[in-house]
Amino acid sequence: MPSKLGPHFIGTPGLPRWIDAGARVFKFDPTSLGASGQIPPGPLVIGKLDQREDHLDLTDWKAYMNGGGRPAEVAAHRFNVQRTIFVGGNKPRVDRYLVNPRIDAWEDDNEVVPDNPDEARWYADYCIAMMGLYEAIGRRRANFCFAVGTPDIRSGDASDIWPHLLPVVRHARDHGHYLALHEYMGYEADLGVGWKQIDAQRAPLRRWHGRRDAAGQPDESYPYGYVALRYRLIYDTYFRPAGLADALLLICLLYTSPSPRDRTRSRMPSSA
Repeated sequence: MPSKLGPHFIGTPGLPRWIDAGARVFKFDPTSLGASGQIPPGPLVIGKLDQREDHLDLTDWKAYMNGGGRPAEVAAHRFNVQRTIFVGGNKPRVDRYLVNPRIDAWEDDNEVVPDNPDEARWYADYCIAMMGLYEAIGRRRANFCFAVGTPDIRSGDASDIWPHLLPVVRHARDHGHYLALHEYMGYEADLGVGWKQIDAQRAPLRRWHGRRDAAGQPDESYPYGYVALRYRLIYDTYFRPAGLADALLLICLLYTSPSPRDRTRSRMPSSA
């Protein structure tokens, strides 16, 4: 299978090498958007926008929601305020979407998660409105961008927010948009996968975060994780039963290198 991996640029170090290596996806931070024009046809190009910019009077969707904003109005504000921006003193404003034509999809949220079903329903309406605005300019949106390990997976619980996000998944699938999730990988590639789950203190825990068989036992033939491969559980628990298993997904995978203390711990036998 061809690689689907690619870099997330904060600045643009080594960009030609990644292009020559045949990376299939590129993601550029707000400070690096202009470099997206160097990407040849073929790869998917993502443009990341800041969700909080004081000089643009811009903050995240939840702050607007808590202030009484309606989903469609908040979407229009956040879309437009990030569109026409200053690029320097005595220079005219520019349309950030127009001057970066190589960007295929825009990511404008970052790790802000609905806390309950009411917030999830508001957020779903907001996301659908945002996708419509991007569709109007011939672009796509990367939705969610939730932090690693969030939102909680509580299938069957009244507090579960995922069922209320399925309209977003359906609209994204039907109109060519993307879902985006964050997953972290530590110095041990399998840490947080299968039985090797971790808590906030990076202590190994014998806990299963995945699919179970008919007898209720962990199905180890298809491992899931809390920090990596968690998307599998989300798809199997919510998307596949709703006929949405073909929704397109982008994963921002952060690799963390070990500290000296972690290197010592990594050599210690694990009870998992």
